[in-house]
Amino acid sequence: GPWSNLTRADGRIFDATGRISSELLIKIHKNTNKKSINCKNLESEIINGTNRKLIGLRLLEKGVPRSGYKIFNKQDFEIGHITSGTHSPSLEIGVGLGFIDSDYSSIGTDIYIQIRNKKLKAKVSKLPFVNIELWKIL
Repeated sequence: GPWSNLTRADGRIFDATGRISSELLIKIHKNTNKKSINCKNLESEIINGTNRKLIGLRLLEKGVPRSGYKIFNKQDFEIGHITSGTHSPSLEIGVGLGFIDSDYSSIGTDIYIQIRNKKLKAKVSKLPFVNIELWKIL
């Protein structure tokens, strides 16, 4: 389909959320069958915004965020979930991507990731995690 070249390694990004909340660039060719991509939903998301955003996050405590882990706010309300995560050897911290309520998507917002029976503090982070220009110099 028209979205096959936009799927992530996760593979489920479009099953769970809209294309606009994922902040993916969309290019629709004139010949694309508009019914197959649900243009009414796309238009609504563009005009009205979305209630969820794809964010980057950095753990402030030792741990590794994994797909499916829950994200909470300071008041201990569930506000989203991790879509993918890993340990960054260059940053020496756990990093990940997740969908959260738009109200908590500002860079620097404190969030908490539930890993097993503990909630670890994290911050919404700017993407990419590593300064690409710095690596070009090295």
